[in-house]
Amino acid sequence: YDWKKELYKYRKGKKSIDNSEIKVYDDKVLNYFPKVWHDDWVKDNISIEIMKLYEICFYPYRNAILIPCRNINGELIGIRMRLLDPSSEHKYFPLYMLNGDNYKFATNECFYGIYQAKEAIKKHKRAILVESEKGHLQGATYYGIEDNVIVGNYGRGFSDKKRNMLLALGITELTIAYDFDYSKV
Repeated sequence: YDWKKELYKYRKGKKSIDNSEIKVYDDKVLNYFPKVWHDDWVKDNISIEIMKLYEICFYPYRNAILIPCRNINGELIGIRMRLLDPSSEHKYFPLYMLNGDNYKFATNECFYGIYQAKEAIKKHKRAILVESEKGHLQGATYYGIEDNVIVGNYGRGFSDKKRNMLLALGITELTIAYDFDYSKV
């Protein structure tokens, strides 16, 4: 069975961005937000220790959990908001500040948690692909950083760059563990 060929059905956005085009942000921006951890995430099996480690914070103005996103080298490449208002059209959205600054990035070019999970992926030669940041954070809570091979895919799309990133880490097994939020079953 050639699982690498099966990845084709998840591929979207064949065009890749040159790494030199991906902006890297100053980590100091995270100092402007309160270090508050939402009870919903604690109830959803994401520990406060993991939220601290991943620098999760809160944006009161938008009633949103802020999720700093890092590339495989640990550089801050964006910040996403997890909007808590149930009437919001989207759950996740790039951070836009009141002064007009934004922290959006090409989600089809990276995985959430790849920086923290890369050593575990190399060690175990496997990865588990989930849709969201929360899935990776839950994995870090359950398995610890040393054994968490779960990475958040920022949705269901899968680019050649993402495939190549996982293959470069030496995986021999990939599990796709998407949820069914969008299914009409």
